[in-house]
Amino acid sequence: MSTIQDDKERLWRAYLTTVRGLVLVMAPICLGIWALALPITELLLGKAWLPVSELLGYLTIAALLTTVAEVNSAIFASKGRARFLFRWNILSAVMNIAVLLLAVPFGVVAVVIGKMAVNFVLVPLHTYFLVRLLEQKPWPVLGAVWKQSLAAAIMALLVYLLDGRLATEGLPPIPRLAIGAATGVFLYVGLMFAIDRKRSLEMVGKLRRR
Repeated sequence: MSTIQDDKERLWRAYLTTVRGLVLVMAPICLGIWALALPITELLLGKAWLPVSELLGYLTIAALLTTVAEVNSAIFASKGRARFLFRWNILSAVMNIAVLLLAVPFGVVAVVIGKMAVNFVLVPLHTYFLVRLLEQKPWPVLGAVWKQSLAAAIMALLVYLLDGRLATEGLPPIPRLAIGAATGVFLYVGLMFAIDRKRSLEMVGKLRRR
């Protein structure tokens, strides 16, 4: 990206392609972990630690947002905007510390929710400044990620409901994880072909050629 920093159109296309591919992979992983947080926690930590599953779910959503922010920072760095990144990191630190201090009296769940809420504010704002830097409009960014995000969200909801049904039938965590993961992959691939068939076929073609 540094080598094409002066070609705004090319840099913009590279950014959209990177974000699109990143969300294509990270959205189903993060939301899939959210959907299967209960069996994952039970398998790794035991039933006594099941409340941790709520934290795991929130953290994966925050991680998905942070992934996009990391791509944004890479573009700012490639354009030599170290001063902006320095100021942005200070702003992020102040907001996170403020939310932390406000949320601590309400428990660890409130802290994690607060952290996620901060990301929901900062990541779109960060993206807005990046769009201005590249002299573009914000709508293509939404266009690059909404289909993957929608497919992943629908998949995660259905897997979550399925896991709840399996839990009521008394299945242990390992088969629940196996069934949930397999169902999630099948659903996500199917939804992506239904929502964005053309781009999905293009990606399959690229993978086959490589």
